[in-house]
Amino acid sequence: MMDVTIYDHENMIDVELFEQVWQLLECSFPSDERWDYSGFLAEYENEQFRSMVYCPDKLGGVLNFWDFGTFVYVEHFAVAPQLRGKGTGAAMMEELRRYVGARTLVLEAEPPEDSPIAARRIGFYNRIGYVQNPYEYIQPAMGEDEQPIPLVIMSSPSLLTEAEFVTIRETMYEHVYHGHRP
Repeated sequence: MMDVTIYDHENMIDVELFEQVWQLLECSFPSDERWDYSGFLAEYENEQFRSMVYCPDKLGGVLNFWDFGTFVYVEHFAVAPQLRGKGTGAAMMEELRRYVGARTLVLEAEPPEDSPIAARRIGFYNRIGYVQNPYEYIQPAMGEDEQPIPLVIMSSPSLLTEAEFVTIRETMYEHVYHGHRP
């Protein structure tokens, strides 16, 4: 088992660690795929939001997720550059699986044809038990100056039915994206 801490609205992350998490997310995701600083900070006030942090001696990784009861949505997942390719990401995802049990996990990813990096990410998710769903999905804009982004929905442990996909998409649009739709 990996030594991770889960922060939420009851177990708030401290300011110094939040700053480190923010810096890792800021360098790992383009601005159109993440909230701005105040938007990210506000997520911790939502009772469904969780942040799993791996910090053996300094920040090693963060996995932000939303617990919607029947499914869990992985919003952002980043491993510190010095730990990439060393099993840290897979171990963090395994900790998440232990935490959520048999419930469905979903995440958004760039389509594999977008870039070699996107294809490698999809390959990583496939190796740890995620499958790419065939339904069209567009992430709503995550800021006033940002644009919606076509992404794919991956799920674990199996493909979603179309009805499950629609329910999950609408739940995410309502709660994660504050009612915004593409």
